[in-house]
Amino acid sequence: MTGLVALSSAARRDAELDLVHRCRLGSEAASAELIEASSRPLFALAVRLVGSPSVAEAIVRDAYVEGFRLIERHAEHLPLATWLAGLVVRRARRRVGSGPLGRPPVDAPADRGPGGDSDLAACLAALPFEQRAVLALRFGMGLGADETALALGVDRVEGRRRLTDVLDELRESEWGTPEAGARAPASATAGRFGSRRFAGREEA
Repeated sequence: MTGLVALSSAARRDAELDLVHRCRLGSEAASAELIEASSRPLFALAVRLVGSPSVAEAIVRDAYVEGFRLIERHAEHLPLATWLAGLVVRRARRRVGSGPLGRPPVDAPADRGPGGDSDLAACLAALPFEQRAVLALRFGMGLGADETALALGVDRVEGRRRLTDVLDELRESEWGTPEAGARAPASATAGRFGSRRFAGREEA
């Protein structure tokens, strides 16, 4: 989570376990700390999935309610960000269904910047939910391939297959064909997500 980024992997894991332990004990301070550390990336994820900031806020709020209710069941090997992202994905899917949004989603504040916004919005809106979720988790939140699979509730092989499939489709679709002298929209979308590999080959 963003509040723990500066720590080493081991220290970050210890801090997460301590945070989970304090949440299980009912610490309001720990609950507030968890929300402070994770709310921004979770909101950005939800907006990419559902296209509406107001709906995204409701989804994230409900995901926290569910998360605190189920905190006793949180598996200690699973990073908190991945676990919470999975709760957001499942609630978002129930809210908007499995198909495309049919309209460009409104970008989260973290996605604002010069150029590429309309391509990002239109590209994501045109994708079925499962493909949208793969891209939002892998490139939007920056989760690893295995963590993306965990957040989606699938095994690592299925997670990698889904990512490979959507990248292949993007390269073969209108999003992979640039106008003269322009970047391919898929590549522009990759730039908005901060990943050079978005429109390239899948990771080894």
